[in-house]
Amino acid sequence: MIQGWDQTVVNGAQVFYSKTFHISDPTNPEEAGKLGLVNAASHLLGAIACLFIHQLNRIFRDRRGVVLFTCIVSVVSCLCQSFPSSWKGLFAARLTLGLGIGPKSATIPIYASECTPAQLRGALVMMWQMWTAFGLMCGYLAGAIFWHLGDQDCRDEGDIALSNSVLNVGWMVLPIIPILYIYTLPESPRFLLQAAIRATEQERRAEYVRDAFASLIKLNKTKLQASRELFVIYRSLKEEPDDPWYSTVKELWTNRRTRNALVASVITMFLQQFCGVNVLAYYSTSALEPLKAFDSKPYYESLGLGVVNVIFTFPAFLLMDTFGRRSLLLVTFPLLAASQFVIAFARSGRQPNTTLSVIGMYLFFAFYSVAEGPVPFVYASESMPLYHRDYGMGIVTCIGWLFNFLLGVTWPRFLIVFHHCGAFAWYGSWCIIGWFLIFFFVRETKGMKLEAMGAVFKAPTSLHLDYARKELYWAWKRCLKPAKQFDKPSFFQMVEDWDLQQRKSQTESQTTSTGQNESFTPDTNNGTAGRHTFDAINEPSHGSRPT
Repeated sequence: MIQGWDQTVVNGAQVFYSKTFHISDPTNPEEAGKLGLVNAASHLLGAIACLFIHQLNRIFRDRRGVVLFTCIVSVVSCLCQSFPSSWKGLFAARLTLGLGIGPKSATIPIYASECTPAQLRGALVMMWQMWTAFGLMCGYLAGAIFWHLGDQDCRDEGDIALSNSVLNVGWMVLPIIPILYIYTLPESPRFLLQAAIRATEQERRAEYVRDAFASLIKLNKTKLQASRELFVIYRSLKEEPDDPWYSTVKELWTNRRTRNALVASVITMFLQQFCGVNVLAYYSTSALEPLKAFDSKPYYESLGLGVVNVIFTFPAFLLMDTFGRRSLLLVTFPLLAASQFVIAFARSGRQPNTTLSVIGMYLFFAFYSVAEGPVPFVYASESMPLYHRDYGMGIVTCIGWLFNFLLGVTWPRFLIVFHHCGAFAWYGSWCIIGWFLIFFFVRETKGMKLEAMGAVFKAPTSLHLDYARKELYWAWKRCLKPAKQFDKPSFFQMVEDWDLQQRKSQTESQTTSTGQNESFTPDTNNGTAGRHTFDAINEPSHGSRPT
């Protein structure tokens, strides 16, 4: 809620403080640049801070400590935003807020993914996005409520102290809530067991293991289930190297498994911003103000965006773990592009079509909330192996906040050069490009345990490109002959076949090197060659795998 409130309170407040600080002329490049810089300031420091979440987790010794620290920073920075005397003071306060938003956005999805069962992980991790959407709506609502309060004080007399103070004092209540309850929640057992493996003292190691078991008891129905999870997680962590941080960061790119996961996560996070969502989140009120939409205040139309965002987050709960992450993105990205083009078309003439503009914005937020809103944080938090998860998630969220900052700071200048029509068409075009990037490079992860993700991401990119080509051909045949049944290609089956071929090649090379002439005999346990690749997956719906 803190993140969502930040983005949309600024949406409404800029109508007031831009006039007070004399940065309200949209045709003046210098004033437009200052306005964009103030709006996007929190995301600049947030992007930088995300790169250090591994160090922050080590300093506080658990993930809950990072959440506590960031909430305290949010309280202080929100108080500082209440009484600025210039745009520079407001910029400094919002810049500090980035330290409270960035690390939290990288830590909480990891914490959630490490504490949830595989079959429900998508729905539970996307609670992050649901509450962000709720915070967005509350920020829009605050703008609509305080519009009349600040109508005379702010716009005519240029005094923002009253409305700005009330908004930020209300804002401060939000981070105080998790400060009070965060340590009542169980710590991530995977994080504790990783700390146990790194510990040098026997007593310290035993303490971490006991804490991890206590967390697993809270997260499971019985102690027997908790014991099983403890054993499985510990064994998987023992196989991971404990290299220095610079070697781990380097391995993110040199290791094929982590590189494939990082590339897919970066694509989804980059497109979350470059689909143009935060242009509407930050500037919908100022963009609608000249239109006099429906002969009412633009705050009410912006509030409608928040309501749509919250309502259409709920279908994602059902679709995330049934329809799949990749499938949701492929279905919704063409619709996002169409919505952006509708807005661009509505703003193309000398007399903008107000109704069509608002409809296009509402449709965009509806399609965004179902897929591209929640998927990137879920995908990035689950696709990395545990030892690389902090570093990988830090890089991915850093990219997300960095492009968030770039969108916020460049939009006022975009309007000067491209006007509304060209600017919205630009982001609509990126939605089309994003569809192809997702289709070829993003792999499906639904229903898989965290310890089993390596089987999918270990396969080379060429194999997934071949699968995408077959999937495209299958879709083409279905369009030409809809009444006829065609078997859809299975990437999981292709990975199993590839893994079997790799093991066969290794065995043959070992046989040749030792001078033996024994023939290779594949695993024929119940006729399921390559079964070990997915033996940790509990989701049997893929058909190509035995249960």
